[in-house]
Amino acid sequence: EDIIGVTRDRISSIAEMRKVMAAKPSIIALQVVRGNENIYLLLR
Repeated sequence: EDIIGVTRDRISSIAEMRKVMAAKPSIIALQVVRGNENIYLLLR
């Protein structure tokens, strides 16, 4: 499993994910790739 997107922004590293998370969005949308499937998780 790889997280490839956070709140509609593509990321390629944990540092990029932390930068997006530092803005403290009210809803976090994670795009996760598991095998051949894309999974979207919404977190509040």
